[in-house]
Amino acid sequence: MKHRTRPRAGFTLVELSASIVLIGLVSLGFAELYAQGQRMVQVTDDEYELAQDLAGALRTIEDDLWRSGFVEIDDERFPQLRSSDDDATATMAAVWPASLSADSTEFEFVQPADADADGWPDLDADRRLVWDPTRITYTFEAEPSGRARLVRRVEGGAASTVLSGVVRCVLEDPEATGWTIPLQHVRLTLWVERQGARGFVSQRTATRLFRLPNGGLAE
Repeated sequence: MKHRTRPRAGFTLVELSASIVLIGLVSLGFAELYAQGQRMVQVTDDEYELAQDLAGALRTIEDDLWRSGFVEIDDERFPQLRSSDDDATATMAAVWPASLSADSTEFEFVQPADADADGWPDLDADRRLVWDPTRITYTFEAEPSGRARLVRRVEGGAASTVLSGVVRCVLEDPEATGWTIPLQHVRLTLWVERQGARGFVSQRTATRLFRLPNGGLAE
């Protein structure tokens, strides 16, 4: 008489152990992929935020400078660089290093007057621009991180932070560049670095050429 072999039900201990190990390895792989994805998202967010802040700072500077111009008021030429000892330099060629002090060089300029606040510069009887002697200043202040923040000041008013995380800045006029940039222009290069919430460091560099067209009207 033949005995029929009954089919085996369930798994053996070895098979069950192998399955658990395999599931664990797969889960670990998915967890690592998820963590990498989260890190990528965080880095992308940090870089996007830095890029947006840098673009916003350049727009602020551009809005200021396109209304400005190269002009002389009370024997002072604007725009100008003014050092911590209150001396103005003839040629604009400023470089701010990574280590900045609170009394670093300032970039000063003026804008045409707009007494009636209509958005158009005031003209005198001879249809020449009337310049407002109020100085607008950009300078750097050191941050605890060793980087710096770009600060904008209007004479007699409060200061405002335009950009943080600056590690280097170069500002040049045509003479400082050997006349390689057009007249009535200044060239600004900014190196910016930020450390995000998770410790990732994002870096950006931007160079922009700004025209100072004397308020857009010829004298």
